[in-house]
This record gives sequence, structure tokens and C-alpha cells, in this order.
Amino acid sequence: MCIRDREEELAQKRALSCALEREKDKAIQATKAKSRFLASMSHELRTPVSAIVGFLELLAKPELNVGQRKEAIELAGSTAQTLLGLIGNILDIDKIESGKYQITPQWSDVAQLVSQQCHTFDALAQQKGIALHCHSPLREGTTLWLDPQALRQILNNLIGNALKFTAEGAIQVSCRLVQADETQGELTLTVSDSGCGISEEEQTTLFHRYAQARQGRQQTGSGLGLVICKELVALMQGRLEMVSRPGVGTTFTIILPVKVSRCAIHTPQALPVRPLALPGLSILIADDHPTNRLLLKRQLSTIGYRVDEACDGEEAENKLASKHYDLLITDLNMPKKDGLALAASLRRRYPSLVIWGMTASALLHAVLTDAPSPIQVDVAGGDTLKVGFQRTGDRFTSVTLTGPADLVFTGDIEL
Repeated sequence: MCIRDREEELAQKRALSCALEREKDKAIQATKAKSRFLASMSHELRTPVSAIVGFLELLAKPELNVGQRKEAIELAGSTAQTLLGLIGNILDIDKIESGKYQITPQWSDVAQLVSQQCHTFDALAQQKGIALHCHSPLREGTTLWLDPQALRQILNNLIGNALKFTAEGAIQVSCRLVQADETQGELTLTVSDSGCGISEEEQTTLFHRYAQARQGRQQTGSGLGLVICKELVALMQGRLEMVSRPGVGTTFTIILPVKVSRCAIHTPQALPVRPLALPGLSILIADDHPTNRLLLKRQLSTIGYRVDEACDGEEAENKLASKHYDLLITDLNMPKKDGLALAASLRRRYPSLVIWGMTASALLHAVLTDAPSPIQVDVAGGDTLKVGFQRTGDRFTSVTLTGPADLVFTGDIEL
């Protein structure tokens, strides 16, 4: 081997060694990021759960009066909603960063949307003694072509942040439309608070994943809310701007290009209907979580249904073999026999039985989001189910679930 060949070989080895070192550093950084994420999420999830447990323990005390019990129930409920919002943020940021989040625009009454989102925070603002003002001077009948769900999420995060970090004063929410012509325009939304403000140093990292501004702030957070806002605004072809002064307050401004229509959306008014007497249906609940079974059983029993329980698919089959039921409500993820396998098995023997499936898992959503229709799902027992659907954003229509026997499910799903 000549000297030149040897030098080239050494150069290749050095390049390979450097590349391996870079990949090693990336792996180390990814591991550290994962550890930070788990530590942050552990705290953020445990905090509301601990609060809910505390409120429930408080409710068990007989010395509480009616007003105190009502307050504890309301606070436990709002804390639970906070927990659900955090879990939703975790799932949404994953969808956004993996390119799976789909913007679904439609003609929307933005003035009404902004007003409704502000009203959802009225109780919290009153509790903190903060004035929450909403100003939406859009002309009546003006509708804009945008994704209303994405806009709601942006407003929820921004207004929620403003309330979290404002101790006194006011929060202003406003929207303004500047039209370029009859059909095109620019929507500007602003959320301003009189809170503690954010330093220039903290502003540089505020939109980084899991970053949290800390100046004058006692609260911590997942750091996902503002990241989601920025990403959603970008997906809507807009921009998000921020002006903040420590001790004075913060203003977030969203600018979105929109199509404009002067035709109002008329929602048909539902005719008043007399409540029908509930039939005394016999219902079987199959779920491996006893708390879920108890809650659902009590809710259904309260309105007059006869309800039995099963802790897994096999027990549900045994109960159905010995007694007639009008409806089966089954969890999808259970030991011994899961909900899909249970539904496929029962459909062969009880074709008239109504079966409802439920799950808190994001797996089904991920499967449907990633895969084209139809998809094949292998279930316990060796069966294969076929799921067909048409997808528009997070709504699945013309959904069919078929197995080796008969049709198991047909309808629409909104996730």
C-alpha cells in the first residue's frame, strides 16, 4: 500500500471517529433532554394530582359546611381540567414536531370565538380579583377562513399564562381585522397583561421547549404552552410577536393572513323537545380500572339504568352468557381479552348487542393519523380487524370496523 493510500485511509478513519463522536454527543444530549423532560413532567403531573387528592380528603371531613364542600369540588374540577390540558399539550407538541398536526380551516365567527374563550376564564379572573376585558370590533356577519380549534388553543394558552402571572391589574384581549380587499385580510389578536413581565435574557429562550420565565414568578410550568402557540401560528402562516417589560407587563400579538366573507354563518336553531322517559336498559361495563367502573356505574344508575360490571373481557363474556344486556360499554385496553377482541367475539354470538368502545389511550389516534385507510389491527385470539375511514383534521368520518364475522362498528369519530 502506497503512502497516499495509507493517508487516505487514516483520513477516513479520523472522519469516521469524529462522526461517531458527534453522534455520541447527540445521544448524550438526547438522554439529558429526556431526563429533563421526565423530571419536569413528573412534577407537573404530580402537582395537580396531589391537589385533587387533597381536595377529596378534605371532602371526607364531616365538619365542612355546604359552601366549603362546593368550593372544594369546584377547585378539584378546575385542577383536573388543568391536568387534562397539560396532557393535551404533551400530545400536541409531539404531533406538531413530528409533522402530524393538520390545520383544518373553516369559515369561523372569530368575534364570537374570542368572546367565548375569554368567558371561560371569567371565574378564575374574578377569583384573583383581576379585570378581564375582551374587545372584538369585527363587523357583524364577518367570518374568516381559519382553523378555529387552533385559534382556541392559542388563546387558551396566552390568556391562561396572563392570568397565571398577573397578581393584580387587568388583562386585555382584542382582535382587529385589516382588509386588503373584499376577500383577503390580516387578523391581529393581542393579549396584554399587567403582570410581572419577562426580562430580555429570559425572552431569548421563552419559546424553547420546556423553557420557563422565572423573574418574579413563583409558578413553574411545562414550558410547552408558548411553544405550541408559536408552532400553531406558524402552521397558520402567521407570526407571533412579544413585547415585555419587567414590572410592567407583557403583550403577545398574533398576526394571521385570512380570507374574509361577509356572509354570516347561520346555525339552525334546535327546536325545543320534551325530555323522553329513559328506558330501563340493562348495561354491562367492562373495564379493568375499578375507579372508572364505579364512576360510570353511579352516573348511569343515577339516571335509571341497571348496570353490572366486569373487570376484563373474559368476565364480560361470562356475564353476557348468563344474562341479557342491551348495551356493552367496554374499555379497549384490558388484560386477558381486550375490547377489540371482545367486540369481535361477541358480534358473532350477539349480532343485536350494541357495543360502545372507550379508551384514554393516544394509540388509536396515532395509528389513524399515521396510516392510510384502511388499516389492519391484530387483536388477541388471532383475529384481524380492518378499520376504514375518511380523515379531515382530527375528525374521522365513514368509519367502519369489520372483523372475521360481521360488521362491528360504523359511524363518525372526533378525537
